[in-house]
Amino acid sequence: MFDHELKDREFESGIISVAAVLGLEVERGGWRSALSYTPVLSAIITTLRALVIYRAYGDRRRSIEADIRQGLSEVEAKRRAPAIVDGVDVMVKRFMTIRDFGGRITPMDRLLYQRTYGMRIRYTTKAEGTVSWNGNQVLIDDKKFDMDGIRTVVHGLVEAVRERLHVELMFADDDTVPAVDISSLADNPAEISEGWSFLNDTRNVFPVDGRRWMWRRLAKEDDGIGERFVEGGFGNVRGWQDIRWKRRAIKQYFQQVRRFKEELMVLVHLSAGAPARATELLSIRHTNGVEARNQRGVFIDNGTVSFVTAYHKGFSANYRRQRNYHDSFVFG
Repeated sequence: MFDHELKDREFESGIISVAAVLGLEVERGGWRSALSYTPVLSAIITTLRALVIYRAYGDRRRSIEADIRQGLSEVEAKRRAPAIVDGVDVMVKRFMTIRDFGGRITPMDRLLYQRTYGMRIRYTTKAEGTVSWNGNQVLIDDKKFDMDGIRTVVHGLVEAVRERLHVELMFADDDTVPAVDISSLADNPAEISEGWSFLNDTRNVFPVDGRRWMWRRLAKEDDGIGERFVEGGFGNVRGWQDIRWKRRAIKQYFQQVRRFKEELMVLVHLSAGAPARATELLSIRHTNGVEARNQRGVFIDNGTVSFVTAYHKGFSANYRRQRNYHDSFVFG
């Protein structure tokens, strides 16, 4: 759909037609405004970039598999196979680069021009006012609330999240949940080792082995927790091959885990300082990434949990200006 030149047949392109249809305002009729249409174009462009990388990865994998079938060793096959970055470069030059920088008139060229035009409109058009204050009340469209209401929501959500953690995930109550004194925990923000977090700090001593505590609770026959997930419980289990899991119960459990994480994210968003952008909030890691390329964003600081985001608007703007314009506009 993207790897072809439009020439004078722009309106015969399937993806250009799709982009046009997505620009329709279904409910009110007419066309979408630049405020709502540019995110649609950005979604298409971002998805295609991901597909280009995935295609290059697939080409390398298929080349390796083909050479192995021909009798080469895996090491030699990987050495001979095209690198992912080389495959990406070929596709970028063929149908991802705009015409002003030596590319052809492809669907990506048209989409990037449309988005640039839309962004120009976005940044030069005053948006309608939607938020105002009336004393201690916030007015947003036809909704209104005050700060006391927000505090009530936060406190109520804290209790709901705590109950979900204790009852639905740990199958325990306040008396059986191991107590952790956050004020006594130590952390080293300068540590960038792969997979490291404050949990790995040797200065921290926890009342239980957190990695095995839940598993041991499941294996206890007297609590009956294991029967929720294993047919007949763990009483007759002699080895891993004897375990018959209750798949439905396990699925429901991880649904609760997901719900807990969602609620915890809302709490972080509402109570951890100024509300973060989605790109900031979702960038927070609890451990350092592979080869420390992505440092964690959860730290212990004087008895409090601190969150540090990986995205900064000012840095991002300066970084974009310093980068090569061709890269930032075409594939940045």
